Amino acid sequence: MQTQRNRRFHLIYISLFLIGSHSYADKVVYNESNLFTNNDHLTISSSGSFRLQSLIFDEYNNTNDALKYRRDGYNSFSKISLGSDYKFSNDLHFLIGSETYINYPKILRWHGRYNKSDSTLTANQLYVGIKNDQFGTLKFGKINDLFYDVVGVKTDLADYTPIAQPLDFSNQSAFDGTGAANRTLRYEKSYKKLDFYSAYLFKDTNTSDAQSTFKRNYGLQFATEYHFTPNFSWANAYQYNSGKLNNNTSNEQKKYNGHLIGSSLFYIDNHWLISLGVNYTKNLLPTHSNITQTAYNSETFGLESYAGYKFDIHQYAIENIRPYILETHFKYINGRNFKQNNVGIGTAIKFKYGLGLDVEHYFTSDTVNTPDLTLLRLRFDY
Repeated sequence: MQTQRNRRFHLIYISLFLIGSHSYADKVVYNESNLFTNNDHLTISSSGSFRLQSLIFDEYNNTNDALKYRRDGYNSFSKISLGSDYKFSNDLHFLIGSETYINYPKILRWHGRYNKSDSTLTANQLYVGIKNDQFGTLKFGKINDLFYDVVGVKTDLADYTPIAQPLDFSNQSAFDGTGAANRTLRYEKSYKKLDFYSAYLFKDTNTSDAQSTFKRNYGLQFATEYHFTPNFSWANAYQYNSGKLNNNTSNEQKKYNGHLIGSSLFYIDNHWLISLGVNYTKNLLPTHSNITQTAYNSETFGLESYAGYKFDIHQYAIENIRPYILETHFKYINGRNFKQNNVGIGTAIKFKYGLGLDVEHYFTSDTVNTPDLTLLRLRFDY
């Protein structure tokens, strides 16, 4: 268990903050009116990011030795998103959305750059929805959790690779409300400067490991974002998760209630990008204990901050260069002895045609003696 957790902590570093394009808009691939009636309209859009990354620790030891192959270059959460918006009346839209992670080295059988256990394709999101211009948007399916989409994304600018957020420390992220979850009903509405979100997670099927079986009874999520100006916003979120844990050997059973609360400030203009986020969980993230009655009796705290300044170049095929600094802190207040502090410095270079290069170095201090590392990332975003 200790080895698995140590490996997980190091894998968190694999996809740290990806700063360069990071807020790239969907590209419209189909846009047509009057398909079936005189008033309908169909838009299909897509976005994607393909990332080749090299991870180089300052030293290799028993906690990261298995990652040596990643020095040669490996996939880092490459994905393709697709969405459609069919307007079938003046104020009603039918929506379909999807997001798929693509492990292209495994697809290409690029040996030495993936684990055999890695998935080739992973459907991270798949949902349908109805949008009304007056009453808001309702979605149902596998959808990202509200905490991340509204609060956490402000400081996880690499796009679903946070360092000090519950998503990366949960081993039940598809069921406990920290990651994309099946059977999610989500509502969204904007009121002038305020965006409001709520979601209900229905009862889901069991998910098991060798020692225990986890089952979600239901979950509740709420979030708001207030826009002080077009460039400056404040986001808040709260999530509640009701679950059940069974010991596979003794049939011991425990009901528990998990809580997650977070807040973030975010500022962006033509040059500056500054963000600060905090989160707190109670009885949501696992402890080291294999005993069912204490497995989720935990409290954690996380903090992330980032500041970067973009210099426009527009010469020699370089669009801009963004040097940045980031800092993260994560610790268990109760439930296990673990804390981690990171300070990162880096430079993101954005070239023409969606190409980019990131060079980053991280100074790490934690309770499992993780060495410092340097990270190189070549990417193509569209």
